[in-house]
Amino acid sequence: MTALIITTYNRPEYLSKCFESLRKMDINGLPLIVIISDDCSTDIDTLKLISTFSLHGVKVIRHKTKSNSGIKESLLFAASLAFSKYNCKHVINLDGDAIVKPNFIKRLLALKRAFPLYIVGGFNSMNRNKDNTLRNPIIEEGENYYLKKYINGINMIFDENDFNKVIKPALESFGNWDFNTHNHAKSFIISKPSLVEHIGINSSMGHHDNPDVAHDFSEKLKLPNVTLFGIDAHDPQGIMRAFKISTQQIEFGDVKILTERLFQGREGYSKFCIKEMHKYVQTSHVLIIHPDGYPQNINAWDDDFLNYDYIGATWSYKDNMNVGNGGFSLRSKKLLDILKNLNLRECHPEDDIICRSLRPTLESMGIVFAPEEVANRFSIEGYGAKCFTDSRGIPANKYSGQFGFHGYSVIGLPQPPLPKVKTKKNK
Repeated sequence: MTALIITTYNRPEYLSKCFESLRKMDINGLPLIVIISDDCSTDIDTLKLISTFSLHGVKVIRHKTKSNSGIKESLLFAASLAFSKYNCKHVINLDGDAIVKPNFIKRLLALKRAFPLYIVGGFNSMNRNKDNTLRNPIIEEGENYYLKKYINGINMIFDENDFNKVIKPALESFGNWDFNTHNHAKSFIISKPSLVEHIGINSSMGHHDNPDVAHDFSEKLKLPNVTLFGIDAHDPQGIMRAFKISTQQIEFGDVKILTERLFQGREGYSKFCIKEMHKYVQTSHVLIIHPDGYPQNINAWDDDFLNYDYIGATWSYKDNMNVGNGGFSLRSKKLLDILKNLNLRECHPEDDIICRSLRPTLESMGIVFAPEEVANRFSIEGYGAKCFTDSRGIPANKYSGQFGFHGYSVIGLPQPPLPKVKTKKNK
C-alpha cells in the first residue's frame, strides 16, 4: 500500500489545480490511499474542496489539525498515521500548491525500486542563489534521474526506514525541514524529467523570495484560438527575443511579428492598435507582446481568460476602471472589430482610451473587461523607478508568478527583458 499525503492550508486557487491534476493520474492497479492533512484551514472554498475530493476506487482520509501549527506538524502526523495504522510500504508527500503529471506515482515508485537506499523526489528545480550558484547542485546525472545534494520538500517518496532515520528527525528539527534532511542523508535521487511542478507563487508561509519552479516539467501550452502579436521597428532585436521566449513553451494559433515601420511614434502606435490591428487577427483573441512584456509562467494560464474581451495588468485607480495595461494584454477579435468602426477624436494612449474613456460605451456594446482578480493573475506592470510597496511591505512591482508582465522596472522575473534600446529622436 502507498499513501499519498496532501498537506494544505487555505489558498483554494492552488489546491483546486492540485486536485484537478491528481484526478488525471494513472493509478490503475495501484493499492493507494490519500491522506489530506489540513493545517486548520479557515477558507470556506478550501474546506469545500477538501470535503468533496475523491478518486475512483481510492480511500480518502481527511485530517484537520486543531490549530494552525505549520506543515511540519501536518506531515509528521499524516506520515506516522500511514505507517502505523495503515501499514503502508511507501509514503509520497505532496504540497497542496503543486500539480503532477499523470504518471507521477508510477514513476516515483519505479525510481524508488531502482534506488531503494535513497529518498526520491519528483521535483527538479534549477533555481540559482544571489551569487548565481545553483541552489541545489547536481552530483551525478543518469538517463532518468539526477543525484542531488538537497531535496525540495514539495515532494518525496520514502519508506518507513527513511522516515525514521531522515524525515522524522528533519520534521522535528528547527528551521526548514527539507533543508535539514541533508543532515541525515548525503544525497537524493530526483526524477528526470520532473513529475511535479510548484504553482504556489504566493507563499502560505510568508516567503517573498523567488519561488522554486521545476526546470523541466511543462509541456507546451496550446492556445489555438490566440494570435501572438508584436510590432516594433525601433527595437527589432527586442521584439524578436520576446517572440522567441513566448513561443518556447506556447503554441499559438497564429503569430504576427512586425518589424517594419508602419507608423510614427507612440501616438501612431495607439492609432494602429485601435484602427489597424484587426487586419492581422483571425483568431478569437490576440496576445500583444513587447520587448518589455511577454509570458513568464505558462502554469498561470487559465482558459477562463478567453471569456473576456480585454485583460491587462491592473492600474492604481479606485473607480472600478483599473484594468488595464496594454503593453502585455489579451484582447478579443470582437473588441478589435468594434474599435475599428468607432469615430474617435483621440486614440492615445490606446489602453487608457479603451479601458477608461471608452469602457462604459464598450460595455454597453457587450464587451467584457476582466475583473481585477483575474487581471492580477494574468499580468503585472512595473511602476517606474520609485518602488511602491503593498500593505505587507512587498514591492508592488515584484513579480509573483503571473502569466506575464510589462515594464522594465518589474523585478524578480525568471526571464527579464534586455536593456532598453536607445534610439535617436526623430527630427
